[in-house]
Amino acid sequence: MRAHLPLLVLPFLLLGCATPARTPISFEPAAARAAPIFDGHDGARLSWTALLDRVAQSDIIILGEQHNDAMGHAVERSIVADTVERWPATTLTMEMLERDDQPLVDDYFDEIITVDQFRTMTRSSAWGGPGGWVAWYQPIIDAVRHGGGRLVAANAPRRYVRLARTDGYDRLRALPASRRAFFEIPVDADDDAYHTRFRETMAGVHPEEDEAEKIDALYRSQLVWDATMAASIAEAFADGAAKVVHVVGQFHCDFQGGTVQQLRARTADASIMVISLQPAAATALREEDRGRADAVIYTGG
Repeated sequence: MRAHLPLLVLPFLLLGCATPARTPISFEPAAARAAPIFDGHDGARLSWTALLDRVAQSDIIILGEQHNDAMGHAVERSIVADTVERWPATTLTMEMLERDDQPLVDDYFDEIITVDQFRTMTRSSAWGGPGGWVAWYQPIIDAVRHGGGRLVAANAPRRYVRLARTDGYDRLRALPASRRAFFEIPVDADDDAYHTRFRETMAGVHPEEDEAEKIDALYRSQLVWDATMAASIAEAFADGAAKVVHVVGQFHCDFQGGTVQQLRARTADASIMVISLQPAAATALREEDRGRADAVIYTGG
C-alpha cells in the first residue's frame, strides 16, 4: 500500500490490499455498534454485547477488513476501543505497519514525534486511499494509545517480501540475523484450501498455463506476509497482552486464511476469534459467508 513501494500490485488489487481513490467518510460509534452481526457458523444473530462476550473468551481477535470500507473501519475502531477499555493491557497489531517501523511507533506513543511526523515517517498515508489513514487508521491507533495499550508493527518490510518472490526462501534464510528479525519464513501448515483459493483468484488475471510459476512466486510472498504477521501476534500474546487485536486485509484471515493457519501453528494454547467485516447489506448470514469467520459483521453496501 505504500506509494513509494508499489510491489506486488496484482495481489493487492485482488486480495483486498489496494483501493481506489475516494474521499473518506467516517461513521459514529453508535452506528458502528448497530451493524448486523452473525455467528459465522450457525448464523445466529449477535448483539454488540454478545460479540464483546466472545471477545472476552478469546486471547487473540483478528479483524478482517476491506481497506476502503468506511463503516468497517468504524466497527474496528469501536471493537478496539471497547476492548482496550475493558482490558487496558491490550496490544494492537497491524498489517499496515512493518516491523522496521516499530521505533517510530514507540516514538509516537512516547510523544517524541507528532502524529503528522509518524504518518510521514512511516509512509502510511496511502492506506485506504487518499485521506484514509487520517480518517480511519489513526483513530484506531489513538484509541489504543489513549487507553494505555500497545501497538506492534506486525508486517514484513516489502523488500524482503519481494525477495521471497524473486529469489525464494533460501535467499531469505541466508541473510544475517539482524535482518532476519524483520520477517518470518512460513512454517508448514494445512494450507491446501488457502493455496487453492489464492491460485483461483490469481488465475482470473493469469489464465495462461505458463503463468503458474508466477502465481507460485506470488504465493511465496503472500506466505511471508502471513508468517510475519502471525509471529508478531504470537509474540505479543507470549509477552502477556491481555488481548491481542490484529487488523488485516480479510483474504489473510477469512476461511482460515494463511495468517490464521500460521498463527495456529505458533500458538496452540491461544483462543483465536476471527471477525470478518463484509461491506454488504444483509439481514441474515449469507450462504457464501458461512464458515468465513467466527463472526461476520455486515457494514452496508
